Amino acid sequence: MSTYGNGGDVKPRIVDEQLEFDPDAGPALRGESLDDFLRWAGDVPVGAKEAIRARIAAARDDAGLLDALLKELWMFPVNDGGRHGVV
Repeated sequence: MSTYGNGGDVKPRIVDEQLEFDPDAGPALRGESLDDFLRWAGDVPVGAKEAIRARIAAARDDAGLLDALLKELWMFPVNDGGRHGVV
């Protein structure tokens, strides 16, 4: 029996090692968990983006989150204060 790539017809077995995504796992979006949430959101598969949207929607009225986001935003270097405030 020959191997694939050496003129044979036996192809290597490809194993999908992608872990199952649990949309209920991971941190809630809150001011004190902002960094953890962003790391989690970066690992969410493209096909599960609704999990991110659902957590953002659930945090819509969280004033602590707004304060944390504004604090982070103003940590960036500012070249145009008016434009930066619009963001």
